[in-house]
Amino acid sequence: MSFIPQHIPSASTCKKNHAVCKRPPYVYGTSVSVAYVPDSDHVQTWTSGNWKQTFGYDENGRLNQAMAAKYSGANPIPADTLGYYYGYDTLNRRNLITREDGSFWDIGYNTRSEVTAAKQRRGAGSSNYLPGRQFTYAYDNLGNRTTAKSGGVTSGSEASLRTTTYAAANALNQYSLITNPSTFDVTGISLTPANYNPSDSATEPVGVKVGTGAQLKATTRNPSTASTYARWHRESTSTVTTGSQARVDSVTVYENGTVKNTGKMSLPAPSQSLAYDLDGNLTDDGVWLYTWDGENRLKSMEHKDYGGSASKLYYKLTFDYDSQSRRIRKQVQTKTTFGGAWGGATSHLYVYDDWNLLLWVNGSVAKQGYHWLPDMSGTWQGAGGVRGLVGISYKDQGGAAYYWSLNVGYDGNGNVVGLYGDVGGSTGLYAVYEYDPFGNTIRQNVTPAGNSLATTLGENPFRFSTKFTDDESKLIYYGYRYYSAGLGRWTSRDPMQEEGGLNLYLIVGNNAMNGLDTLGLIDSDLDANVVGGKVAQANQEKNLLYKCPPAPRMMHDFLDFMEGVPPFTRNYTADDRITQNIAKSFAANVARNKAIEAARRSCANGDDALQPILLGAELTQIPDLLYPAYFLGNYLIWNEGVETTDGLLMGSFSGGYLTFEDINCCCRSAVICWDAINRMTLESMFRAPPSLGGYDRTNPVSGGSSPPNPGPGVPWSTIQQNFKWCEIITF
Repeated sequence: MSFIPQHIPSASTCKKNHAVCKRPPYVYGTSVSVAYVPDSDHVQTWTSGNWKQTFGYDENGRLNQAMAAKYSGANPIPADTLGYYYGYDTLNRRNLITREDGSFWDIGYNTRSEVTAAKQRRGAGSSNYLPGRQFTYAYDNLGNRTTAKSGGVTSGSEASLRTTTYAAANALNQYSLITNPSTFDVTGISLTPANYNPSDSATEPVGVKVGTGAQLKATTRNPSTASTYARWHRESTSTVTTGSQARVDSVTVYENGTVKNTGKMSLPAPSQSLAYDLDGNLTDDGVWLYTWDGENRLKSMEHKDYGGSASKLYYKLTFDYDSQSRRIRKQVQTKTTFGGAWGGATSHLYVYDDWNLLLWVNGSVAKQGYHWLPDMSGTWQGAGGVRGLVGISYKDQGGAAYYWSLNVGYDGNGNVVGLYGDVGGSTGLYAVYEYDPFGNTIRQNVTPAGNSLATTLGENPFRFSTKFTDDESKLIYYGYRYYSAGLGRWTSRDPMQEEGGLNLYLIVGNNAMNGLDTLGLIDSDLDANVVGGKVAQANQEKNLLYKCPPAPRMMHDFLDFMEGVPPFTRNYTADDRITQNIAKSFAANVARNKAIEAARRSCANGDDALQPILLGAELTQIPDLLYPAYFLGNYLIWNEGVETTDGLLMGSFSGGYLTFEDINCCCRSAVICWDAINRMTLESMFRAPPSLGGYDRTNPVSGGSSPPNPGPGVPWSTIQQNFKWCEIITF
């Protein structure tokens, strides 16, 4: 998969320091072209052969279409098309998702914009809901779930949904007990034509059997009146309905009396207990036991004993990380008898480019390779790679020295919904994925089912939010944390601690329909420009070229100035806390985004020569929190604790400039350096009220001592602060 960019120049046009460019690796037999919306950084299409991923936007710049399809000439082939079309409410929340088959999802929210309902319908009317595709949620005031309901019948009745109940969370927002139902949904797609007249048999055309129980007929319903296939659903009952053990049941699906598929259904215990360690890490969820290292990284997990009708297979997973906390190894062990010895270990090794996974090695054999474009942020990894994976390479299961590759199709949330490509000489749609609002996979099928490569296709780990799913545990690895779609929350607290919000276990505020999490650290809106801005602002402390802890600079500069002690021009570097506060401010981020846009335009025009950016109005918006003093009437009042302030801004910024020291269009990165100037005059400075020996705004001399005399020849009336630092930006 060679990369043919239409938005940035090729490596040959790059000038200085561009010898090493981050360019997506070659993938056997295909190439991808990228096109952008004119005069915008919004991606419009990815094209590879007869496959195309298309994104559309409304007049407000909101994404309103994501479609992946195989084309015949200029037209998408309906059977190989996956389409998502979005509508928004007055608060810019997605409240309608229409699919390519004419069915649609209604999405509901509470006043905190948490998702409270998601129900799929085949058309308008009160009797057109699709069974098994209805979800509702309720929360306490801190976002902890109180109930989660799922299932449903064609009427969409709330009473038909089965309920999971959560005991009140503790003061740390941790669950201790969850009461789970003993029924579960088995759903699928029947390729039977829409006009097929099912027989009167109690088990046809589709039947479902749990364990050794009876085969029971599924409800078959077309997703829309124009469809040539039907969705089917059966609410089944586990063979274990009470107790505190998890359950795994065997499930068999029949179509017209013939076995169509077999598998296992894993359910938590009817009465599910959870426990945490003192650092807030989940140690026991009733299904798995977890251990964590001193950096609060998941070190290992192993199955607890469970009941049910399926044959037993217990897993133990062990993880290793590098110095950047990237998971570089997963060791898998199994056994068939609880309490028995673990079998030999299989090692899975992972190779990265920053946080993007490049290679998955199974033992000593390369299993899969991954190929990336700029992600949803418009940068290489500004959104943590979400919607950046464009292709997956597999080695032929026959062992031949032949690699084949599949292109990745997406919905508007950055979820992988399909895999397209050439398998055994036949091109088409080979895997389809669908998800509930919290990332649980509700559809995963590989076609054709009898293909010799179906097993490998089914092992694609990148699904929800373009993140790696461990199929043994169903946990989703984000980088700094693991997400449990079953619980709808993280398994550990936010490493950002209190900066992560009031509830450190929530994922994007219970609203993954409109947001994403990059690496388990930061929540962002889905709009590409907003994502880029928020991620850039959150990463400034990492990208600034200074070392912590900084050298302290107390408020002595200010006091010296008041006493007339020179010098009256002071220079501050990246090591000073006051510089760091300015660099992290919203105002500085406004100027930073100007630099990002300038770099993008420059690279789009094939020219990496950039003029300095003048700093003016942006820096006058430095937040008041940087000022440890304020005016009350005519008097300047010091904020409490000013004596321990590490830096003090005096007056207001009068300008400065931002220069580009280096820009690399191939790597989409640049080094920018700031030179910001802040000035203050004597006439604008006052101390405390006269009763405290300060200066009166209306009469500086009365009520206090005269202004200090700095001595002959010293320009007392003005002091200037110069702030200089450099940083790396990505665009």
